[in-house]
Amino acid sequence: MSPSNVDDLTGSIEVGKKADFIILDKNLFNIPVTGIKSAKVLVTVVEGKKTYVDPQMNLKK
Repeated sequence: MSPSNVDDLTGSIEVGKKADFIILDKNLFNIPVTGIKSAKVLVTVVEGKKTYVDPQMNLKK
């Protein structure tokens, strides 16, 4: 698939599209820059599938 033909699969979070994103335990916009390094990843999603879930989240992987 060429890069110009991926807009129907990527580019926004919508039903049917693949997404890569993380969920953090802190809102990075509400903490000092010096606190960013202490933010913990709770969930990682790659191509729409959970690839990591922090064990304390009690979510299925």
